[in-house]
Amino acid sequence: MESCKITMPRIWLILMALIISLPFLFPHTLCAYPKKTVEINMIENIPSNTTGTVLVFDCFGVVFEDKFKSFLQINKEALQRFVKTQDAPLKARELGFPAFYYHLAEQIDLNNITDQVFYNIFASASGHSPEVIKATFNDVNCLNKNLIKIISRLKEKGYKVVLIANADRAFLQKFLEVNVQNAEGISSNYQIVDDLFDLVRTSSDIRKNKHTPEMIKIISWSCPCKTGHLSLVNFP
Repeated sequence: MESCKITMPRIWLILMALIISLPFLFPHTLCAYPKKTVEINMIENIPSNTTGTVLVFDCFGVVFEDKFKSFLQINKEALQRFVKTQDAPLKARELGFPAFYYHLAEQIDLNNITDQVFYNIFASASGHSPEVIKATFNDVNCLNKNLIKIISRLKEKGYKVVLIANADRAFLQKFLEVNVQNAEGISSNYQIVDDLFDLVRTSSDIRKNKHTPEMIKIISWSCPCKTGHLSLVNFP
């Protein structure tokens, strides 16, 4: 019978193991800080941060122009035709336009396909060379300077600011190093984009899409805030 006894230290170890594992067992229900949305037109007049609010911004399409989305729109007809041809991968015919191209972007973000495969497929589909397409997607001269000014003011009001992106971290780094001092009204405390954010997280960091409970949990753990005070800035 002695062998069946569970000592107090063992009980504590079991309890601690359960507590630690709960977020992984139930990621959708135990996200401690459910996100809210804040409209961009409310941001500029937002009061000083007295509640510990963390503001979360998307990178592409918000802080930077989304060159990928623009490319899909500009080359829509060619990209649509390609997914219907026999030369297209089976996945292209299954998903169609634009889902197949977003699928490709997700696969390269997660390092599931190589740069060469990614750009060669886009070249075959659009008629542009891989070099031209790569230069387009890697163009860092697309910073939203008006928004950067607003973010700098939010920092001065005491807000913690987070940047999230569906991107490979190495790809994103060149955008984070863009100089912000040529944007009017930016404090000298901020030299590059990266300086403006308390935390930067990408889909490649967690190998999941940026808008998932797992991403929200990581932000919550890294930038602790009161329940309900993690806000995703919404851009209609």
